[in-house]
Amino acid sequence: MQFLRQKLNFVAERTVACGDSGNDIALFAAGEERGIIVGNARPELLEWHNHNPRQHRYLAKDFCAGGILEGLKYFGLME
Repeated sequence: MQFLRQKLNFVAERTVACGDSGNDIALFAAGEERGIIVGNARPELLEWHNHNPRQHRYLAKDFCAGGILEGLKYFGLME
């Protein structure tokens, strides 16, 4: 994600990673891109998030796409 962001000249503040499982930890662990973890995330991702909280990461209450929309609103990227 960081490679594409830099190649396409997107700033980190306008880039969002979204995920729901342990294989998404790498997206959330690197860089300062915003992150949305959906409400139905797998236990391994929730445990990692609880041990590694960051202000640029949001844990949604809603599930699936609803959680992504919730996170985008939280970050002020949509109304």
